Amino acid sequence: EAIRQQAARAKEEATTVAKALAQAGAVDDEAFAAARARRLNQAGRSRRAIAAHLAAKGVDASTAEGMLEETDELAAALGHLRRRRTGPFAAEQPMPPEARLKALGALARAGFTRDLAERALDMEPEAATDYLLASRRV
Repeated sequence: EAIRQQAARAKEEATTVAKALAQAGAVDDEAFAAARARRLNQAGRSRRAIAAHLAAKGVDASTAEGMLEETDELAAALGHLRRRRTGPFAAEQPMPPEARLKALGALARAGFTRDLAERALDMEPEAATDYLLASRRV
C-alpha cells in the first residue's frame, strides 16, 4: 500500500514538473519533431518509419504529419541505398537483376513505396549523387 501511495505522489510530481517545463517553453514538441524528422530523413528513413518513431516518442499525429510534409522521400530512399552501397551507388553498374530485387525488397521493408523505390533504383549514379547533395544543402 505504501508503495502505491509513493508511486501516486511521484506521478503527480512528475506531472507538475512537466506542466511547469511546458509553460516555461522548455518542452517544444514541434521543434523536437522537426529536428528528429529532418535527421531521420537524412539518415534514409521513410515517412512511415519517421511517423512511427515520432509516435513512439509521444508526438501527436497532427504535429508529426506537419513535419512529414517537409521530408524528401526520394532523398531518403537514395540515402538508404547509399548507406547499403546498392542501386545507383553499387560498385557494379548496371545492377544485376537479383541485386535489384534485393534492393527493392530492402526499400520496401524500410517503408518506401514500390514506385518511389523503382525511381531511386533507376537513377543514374551521377544524378543520384547530385540529388542527394542538393537535398542536403536545403
